[in-house]
Amino acid sequence: MVKLEILLVAVVISGMALAFAAALSIAPAMNQITSTTGNPSSTTTVTTVPMGYGTLAARFEAGPTVPVCHASATQEPAPTYYSSIEAVVTDSSGRTTSYAVDWASNGCYMIGTFSATMASGSYSLNLTSCSWMGCRSALPRSFVIYQSLTTTVDVSINTGIA
Repeated sequence: MVKLEILLVAVVISGMALAFAAALSIAPAMNQITSTTGNPSSTTTVTTVPMGYGTLAARFEAGPTVPVCHASATQEPAPTYYSSIEAVVTDSSGRTTSYAVDWASNGCYMIGTFSATMASGSYSLNLTSCSWMGCRSALPRSFVIYQSLTTTVDVSINTGIA
């Protein structure tokens, strides 16, 4: 009986080792990507993304939003209707994906940011609803995602308010 139990334990252990080895062989290879956010001397974010993928970091700045503005040093949440404006990323095959944008205001400009991990390749960036005067000249914006790198896209939109 003891030999049978030892044999069963050995089979279970070797079965788990085989299952673990199989899981490792089919899991996508991962890369470490280090990107700095905030103050470069104090904040570092480490992100792990699958091989063949990179990161998009996008920033939208639309303004001025009022005729006479006084920009403050602090940002406050944007009015609620901005939360419905999303970023739309279109890949080279025409497939689109929408992303929520984190909108804020500094008193003169609306500032929106988002980031996403996506496969390497060519893309275009747009907004779901862009009614400002400068939208046609600023968007869509083409960009390329490279494996293991962060691509930064800054979009400046002139609202036409003087």
